[in-house]
Amino acid sequence: MSKRILIVDDEADFRELLRYHLAGPGCDVMVAGNFAAAMVAAQSRPDLILLDLMLPDVDGLSLCEALKTQPALVDVPVWVISAAHSQPMREIARAAGVEEFFSKPIDLTALKARFQQWLNPEAQVVAADDRD
Repeated sequence: MSKRILIVDDEADFRELLRYHLAGPGCDVMVAGNFAAAMVAAQSRPDLILLDLMLPDVDGLSLCEALKTQPALVDVPVWVISAAHSQPMREIARAAGVEEFFSKPIDLTALKARFQQWLNPEAQVVAADDRD
């Protein structure tokens, strides 16, 4: 079954960069540039949400909280990718339900590695077992 990824960022070029690097077989990527578009896209029940904290119409944490009030999205992981990456902001984001936090400018290698771990968790378990 294909995984659905929702990328929410106000920068169209950045959304497309992430879409390019994360889309592939078994992975459909949707994009949104603001609160309203994100709420509409979230109705398709994404499996993962990548979220910027600085959106044009609302802060990303408010969007995260709005998404997490929907029963179908409560357990959906939210990863933040933001230039607002101070330690206090990271702690506030974690309290709002954010699971991962990536700083801008983005380290695509680290993001793609973590994404692959998320996509294929069984491969990580097998790899860990093989080292013993």
